Amino acid sequence: MADGTELIPALQEAVDENHISVADLKAGDEVTAGDSSFTCVWPPAGGSTSDGTNGNCLVLKYIADNSSFLFTGDIDAATEQAIVESGADIAADILKLAHHGSKNSNSEIFLRAVAPKAAIVSAGINNAFGHPSPETVDRLNALGIPMYLTATCGAVTCEIGGGEIRIRKEILEIQSP
Repeated sequence: MADGTELIPALQEAVDENHISVADLKAGDEVTAGDSSFTCVWPPAGGSTSDGTNGNCLVLKYIADNSSFLFTGDIDAATEQAIVESGADIAADILKLAHHGSKNSNSEIFLRAVAPKAAIVSAGINNAFGHPSPETVDRLNALGIPMYLTATCGAVTCEIGGGEIRIRKEILEIQSP
């Protein structure tokens, strides 16, 4: 199975042709817009020491209106461990689970460090990998972290305001022609 790296030359060509600016984020970089901000938690300057492309996935923490979200990409447990050991502030109200809820991600130590009030899993119905894995679901249940799975909830929307987060499930019915 391709990992997407074969698309990089075409992506770079489109960026160049359209004069799109690209930011190469590393841990500690921050992008702000008004009262909200994204802080890059991973990868560190110089890249990850983890094998493969997933170890270099961006991990971003978003903060707005006293609410926080952690977006993890496809990082694995070894990368999660490195993030925890880095001392980065990863505590967040909402966690988008890593790697679609893979058993090789979302380790107990990482879940405890993030301590989310809820976790969102982006995975399709009957996906070939069986995501989220039963092991990940068991870890979430053991820690009392409610899970919102797009396969069963549809689109998951988080609305913030007044220091509160409202999570909405938006199941869309698709009509066949």
